[in-house]
Amino acid sequence: MVLLCLGLDEIKESEGLDRADMKLADNQIELLQAVQQANPNTVVVLSAGASLETPWLTHCKALVYGALGGQAGAGAMVDVLTGKVNPSGKLAETWANAYDAHPPPRTTLRARAAPCSTARGCTWATATTRPPACRWRSPSATA
Repeated sequence: MVLLCLGLDEIKESEGLDRADMKLADNQIELLQAVQQANPNTVVVLSAGASLETPWLTHCKALVYGALGGQAGAGAMVDVLTGKVNPSGKLAETWANAYDAHPPPRTTLRARAAPCSTARGCTWATATTRPPACRWRSPSATA
């Protein structure tokens, strides 16, 4: 069995900017394909702070998502890989095979974000469920 550690580089894994795509680097996919040809029992340990496109999953027997493990990440991953703990958490994001499989962005959330707040009695939903329900109305809108 091969444990292959892959992940986003320091350019894509950055705060304060949006990624240009949701892809793993081509050289990492090429490495995975080469390793899989040499040993089909390849397990990928993925280090990334957000979801990625996953068309390369067919080239590995298993994928273990390590997220951004920090200082204790390596020890925690060893516990998962050896069966000491069961990785039974829930993912915070949807993982799709391709970017096109994600629902389109909803402009209603961004457009209404500025005047609305929970202090004014607004309730928010995620972009994958429904637009926000806002009971607050601007004083100028009632005049």
